[in-house]
Amino acid sequence: MNPERICYGCFSEKEPGTVCPVCGFDETKQQPYLALPLGTIVNGRYLIGKVLGIGGFGITYLGFDLTLEIKVAIKEYMPSAMATRNTDRYTVVLTSHQEKDYQSGMERFLEEARILAKLQNTPNIVSVQNYFRENNTAYFVMEYVNGTSLKAYLAAHGEKISCEEALKILLPVMNALVSVHSMQLLHRDISPDNIIVTGNGEVKLIDFGNAKTLSQDANQKLSVVLKPGFAPLEQYSLHGKQGTYTDVYSLACTIYYMMTAKKIPDALDRTKGKTYQKLKEFGYPAFVSDTIDKALMIKYTERIQTVSTFLKCLGLADDQNIPKDQKAWLTKYVHKVPEPQPSAA
Repeated sequence: MNPERICYGCFSEKEPGTVCPVCGFDETKQQPYLALPLGTIVNGRYLIGKVLGIGGFGITYLGFDLTLEIKVAIKEYMPSAMATRNTDRYTVVLTSHQEKDYQSGMERFLEEARILAKLQNTPNIVSVQNYFRENNTAYFVMEYVNGTSLKAYLAAHGEKISCEEALKILLPVMNALVSVHSMQLLHRDISPDNIIVTGNGEVKLIDFGNAKTLSQDANQKLSVVLKPGFAPLEQYSLHGKQGTYTDVYSLACTIYYMMTAKKIPDALDRTKGKTYQKLKEFGYPAFVSDTIDKALMIKYTERIQTVSTFLKCLGLADDQNIPKDQKAWLTKYVHKVPEPQPSAA
């Protein structure tokens, strides 16, 4: 591979110094602030390309695995509030006396990689291939998913979509969460920002940076990291009792947003009486509206407790007797519901 002929926007070959004719990437434009230089090799194996995204705690790059010769996504721990790039443009250095916070943040970053590694064979979950420390920071390497966020997908389709399409898109995510929960893990950050829709129609759940294990003692403090309009009340407390029902609430908020282009009011505001318009008032099937309402109960003890139960209430589980009105609707719009098999004589 000739570095002078590589497009760092798509890793196709191009003429030196020209704008890529395949993807239009112009490498003469400056990389975003704090990003590694184009063409950097980390772990002796991964070539750094363009920046895919920047957050408060990290930078995600398009990368190329020189061993397997495939595109990857590479996430770098870079908390901009406490660190910057050294004059060598590679090493990360602290901008304040926060070494303890920096190191604990790096451990949380690597914990996300370890969680994703455990989910390596789970369909519709972005998989991690490697993680390592280098340049006084940490990295993990993920499969590259060429797609758009569900939020952007909705914006491109008039901000909202039909109930049928919403359930079709989220069904693989809900099935993936059943597997995640069976491994005693919670996602805790489900929203349209963290669901990717690919060009070939696949759907992937991403960003497990806020994930936690289900084993939680009563005195354990949990970080308060949330998205208003998608997070349940228990996530607003350091000692809030969180469980599979926490992800159920966020799923229901996401479905509601997909079908109405409106967010559920902030959970704290809901405790003060702020309400939302029921889905049945938008003309959606009553059983869908009622199920979403049950999943959005403010008190977690009154809420649908598991994603499996949520699927059953929506009529999307295969191993159940579905009422005739639901079955006719689901067969026509969402998926083929198997006909019940006669029992053996």
